Amino acid sequence: MIMVLSATGCIKDTYNMKNLYKEAHLTPSLVISAVNGDVAFSNIVKTNDTVVFDQNNLVERIQNLNQVHQLEKDKVYYIGKISQDSAKLKELKTDKKNLEKFAREQYLMKKKNEDIFIIVK
Repeated sequence: MIMVLSATGCIKDTYNMKNLYKEAHLTPSLVISAVNGDVAFSNIVKTNDTVVFDQNNLVERIQNLNQVHQLEKDKVYYIGKISQDSAKLKELKTDKKNLEKFAREQYLMKKKNEDIFIIVK
């Protein structure tokens, strides 16, 4: 959804993104207000400026990048976890002693003539 707010009409500007930093001008009063958190929309936009609101704003872009970064970290974690679990599963399928040890530790299984003592630390 795109909304254009302008009383005088649309102004089309094109920017060379490599040189945009040279064109940007920040007044000291705007920067000090931004640091203090007191910047209003009227401080940035002038009377005849064209303002476009859409779904591609900077805040959502940063949030999406953070989410992508977190998902990539989760992916690496789960790939490692799958690798570890696959190795454990292979070990349990190939060695009966390890299978018995796993059953005793995880599910408290025992033989008929044994007693189990659980020590809680």
